[in-house]
Amino acid sequence: MFPVKLRPVASIMLRLALFAIAEPTSGCGYRSAVEAPVGLRLSVAAAPFLTPQLEAVQEALNGAREELSRAEALGTSGYPRLVVELVRVDELPAGINAMPGEAPLGRGANVGVVLRGWVEERESANPSHETGDIRRVETVAQGAAVVPSALAASDAVRAAAREAGRAVAARALGFPEPSIEPM
Repeated sequence: MFPVKLRPVASIMLRLALFAIAEPTSGCGYRSAVEAPVGLRLSVAAAPFLTPQLEAVQEALNGAREELSRAEALGTSGYPRLVVELVRVDELPAGINAMPGEAPLGRGANVGVVLRGWVEERESANPSHETGDIRRVETVAQGAAVVPSALAASDAVRAAAREAGRAVAARALGFPEPSIEPM
């Protein structure tokens, strides 16, 4: 037999046709170990909280709703639901200004919000998809003349709570999410 030589265009078309047939059937079998449950719809609820930062609780719930909505997993019914618990809000110094002959002054702070969450399938059911503690931190300048320190700290608490709420929802859905955000 004589080898048949195809024109370059026909050769490319033949290769593309073979690739289109072979590609869907030849997989390596890889599946993510942290796939989100298909069709899961969660409403969001707050756990009882003992902290005085009501705005942190509200922002954490808003962040969780945003993440669930982004993943197309936000539900409107009562159950199943993602319960978000505000564990604590803390503040650590991030910068100190020390002038010769004067007392050192704090000029910045890291405001941290710690949340945890779990999924309740129905009333009085055992919790599932527990997230463990998740902490998010915002850095805020203090002592600035333009923005009062209390207002800046309140904004930082809300921003950290919203990010922590997103992380709790992502982890409850099975997506990898670090417990502590790197600074």
